[in-house]
Amino acid sequence: MTENNNARLFDRLPDGFFAPLSRKYKAVYAYALVTLYHCLKIYRSSITRSSYMDALRENGQDIMSLFSIDTDKDDDREIEEEVDVKDTLSADKFSYVVRKLSRCGWFQIDKDYKTGVDYIYLPSYSIKMLELLDELTSDVSSYMPLVHQTYSELKLEDEKEDDYMFRSLANAVKNTDELELSVTLLHHSIIVFNHKLTNVFNPNEVLKQHFDDYKFEVGDSIYHPMKTYDSLGLYSRPTVEILNKWLRDGRIVAKLASQARMDSTFSSHKRLYSCFRKLTYFIVQEIIHQIVAFIRNIRRKFHGIRLFSLCSLERHEQRSIIKYGSSMIIYSIDHLR
Repeated sequence: MTENNNARLFDRLPDGFFAPLSRKYKAVYAYALVTLYHCLKIYRSSITRSSYMDALRENGQDIMSLFSIDTDKDDDREIEEEVDVKDTLSADKFSYVVRKLSRCGWFQIDKDYKTGVDYIYLPSYSIKMLELLDELTSDVSSYMPLVHQTYSELKLEDEKEDDYMFRSLANAVKNTDELELSVTLLHHSIIVFNHKLTNVFNPNEVLKQHFDDYKFEVGDSIYHPMKTYDSLGLYSRPTVEILNKWLRDGRIVAKLASQARMDSTFSSHKRLYSCFRKLTYFIVQEIIHQIVAFIRNIRRKFHGIRLFSLCSLERHEQRSIIKYGSSMIIYSIDHLR
């Protein structure tokens, strides 16, 4: 990220945007934000303040029972933030939380003066953050089969050769980058869990980390869907064949170059052909080949963790048998005495 982009980030985000998630009652505000995201999916463009408040009250009584408005305001004063005078006039915890999130820039509340109804509207950066929070707190994981999606889109364009060929090629690059990131995420996750297991000596903790944490966070959410739905062996070769076919056909290359000039991302490039070659070969094809090899390596590491977990349990069972056997010998000796 360049210095200009870094400055642009904080120009877009309001001051105090992350403050609710960094204080004493961050769990309360996280609950309120995830609930807001669920309201966004239900009501779309018509989120009323009252419907949001009802959703908060429906499942938030327990977590709000530990929340103190006075303590939260004291927490704000420690950071030298201004406390809204209205907050001192209301004992409604839910109203207080909603006003604070609005003040920190997560959403804005606009009144429809014809109906007197307050509506909640979210900026784009807020929706993206809410989506991330919901993903991190959800027990349900979904994996998009990127290789199959890329192959299907390129195959369709190979048959139709319409005005969306270059856009499909750009999508292929985007999907390939996302796939590479997913594989990198999988690799890092396996290494991290493997490192954790080397420092665990309690068999119950080994079982928990392997069958609960590791299985859910890595196996079920990333590894198995990638292995099942994104068959690299099945779709990578025909995908590369389509790209090679396009590269060898001067007519298609000229058509793609013409479409690229209409795209703001590539319109300023002087050498569109070389850019196109880079897109098709160096980015897509090479990364696909690297991912195939990387997946093989990850499979070995994945099975290595399973073997390590089993060995840890076997060592514990052997120690338990030896300990049990020693106890029985001592008991027998004492009994003979």
